[in-house]
Amino acid sequence: MKIGIDGRFLHRSESGHGTYSEELIKNLAQIDNENEYVVFTNPSYESPLKQDNFSFVKTDIKHYSLKEQTSLHKILNSYNLDLMHFVHFNKPIFYKKKSIATIHDLTLSYFRTNPFIKQKIYDYMIKKTIKSVDHIITDAEFTKDKITEVYNIDPDIISVIYLGYSDRFRPISNKTLIKSVTSGYNITKPYIVYLGQQRPHKNLARLVRAFSLFRKKGLDYQLVFIGKKNPNYLEMNKEIEATDLKNNIIFTGFVPEDKIPVLISGSKLLVMPSLMEGFGLPVVEGFACHVPVASANTSSLPEVGGKAAAYFDPENVKEMAEVITSAVTDKYIRNKLIDNIDVQLKKFSWHKMAKEIQQVYKKVIQES
Repeated sequence: MKIGIDGRFLHRSESGHGTYSEELIKNLAQIDNENEYVVFTNPSYESPLKQDNFSFVKTDIKHYSLKEQTSLHKILNSYNLDLMHFVHFNKPIFYKKKSIATIHDLTLSYFRTNPFIKQKIYDYMIKKTIKSVDHIITDAEFTKDKITEVYNIDPDIISVIYLGYSDRFRPISNKTLIKSVTSGYNITKPYIVYLGQQRPHKNLARLVRAFSLFRKKGLDYQLVFIGKKNPNYLEMNKEIEATDLKNNIIFTGFVPEDKIPVLISGSKLLVMPSLMEGFGLPVVEGFACHVPVASANTSSLPEVGGKAAAYFDPENVKEMAEVITSAVTDKYIRNKLIDNIDVQLKKFSWHKMAKEIQQVYKKVIQES
């Protein structure tokens, strides 16, 4: 079998699509020496993988560009592929050969924050891709159900395949190391951590309000956002300005990959307050560091968190504060959550994901 993979996100290591592409290719190489893989990459990307059945083709065609729709299909057609895997919804509309697409979520369909024209293009492209590919891979049952419901798609052509997590996410117990790293980010008190992007659907303005209620209970903690502050997220920024918490809300800025597990391990709790997630990888990364998680009870998050997370209604600030408080202060609840982590973690592995995707490749190619 000759399989193409859209690897144009590979140069963006900070991107979820970049991580997905990287782990898929790396793990496919570990389990498959027989099939031929052609990976189409950005010109700046240099693959560390040297394996005879993997070749890397550089193309300067950018995602979401007009050229992607008018020219990319010609390049793909020239390689006579048995199957093409698009790791996002932006499949060229003129590509007619067998293909699958990974649809990670439908967040932009529900939280319509794009300018009008850009939103219309997105609506058209994701519908066109979903309707034209031979098979769809998604990260959670929640998204499968939404795709089936919104686009009237046969659920049998959708495979739910969970993501994995990097082995750099592990419990760090070295207190000297933790203190060294946290002090570098002005973290001087016990703290709660949020890991992820800062966008309206992440519900961080309510998290700030819940944190304010949490501190009013006499709990002298800091709230740490891993990553730089998003100046365009006005609701969150106004909420912070309206409180007296400026010294107790930390934005770390860029954090090197090896320090993120240290920051998580040093925290008392990881919080995931999103209104909608296609998967919620930070929940799994928190589990991997053996840190309790408090999560919204929406979308895919209960599926990913299982019994290892405590849940709240993300639109109820008081309830969010109460759940965060109990997950931080109640030893029984904390121990119960931690005891359930290892069982839940077994569901998530990049190696397992690659094996399941390989089986989808085989199935789709064999179908007439």
